[in-house]
Amino acid sequence: MSLVNGKYVKSGEEGFKEFMISQGMPENFAQRPQDEKFISEYKLDGNKLTRSHIVEGAADKTRTREIILGQEYEEQFGPRKVKNVATLEGNVLTITSLKEDGSTGISRIHTFSEDGLVVVHKSSKGEGKLLFKRL
Repeated sequence: MSLVNGKYVKSGEEGFKEFMISQGMPENFAQRPQDEKFISEYKLDGNKLTRSHIVEGAADKTRTREIILGQEYEEQFGPRKVKNVATLEGNVLTITSLKEDGSTGISRIHTFSEDGLVVVHKSSKGEGKLLFKRL
């Protein structure tokens, strides 16, 4: 059985705010993940992954996205739309953002375990981690 399926609550971060700032995000925007309760839910059905993010705090909202593994999809990041491709190998989900020239931008590596989830955001400017506990 895949360890991907489940709900996860954010339990910490390592260098994430600094990573966001290095990517050009304003400091007040980069601070938000530290100030809000963040729950993620992942459901894998064949090659379709449904990912929901529930944010409780200053900007309560729920965002759900269906992703077909291996196919390009668009995601909104602030004022920008970013093209991504998601792949799954075992219990590691990798989402790679593509720049306009087709080169790799930011990679988000989701490593699922029985205890939780670690999401590592990587770019040429460094990396930051979000840590989650399984609910």
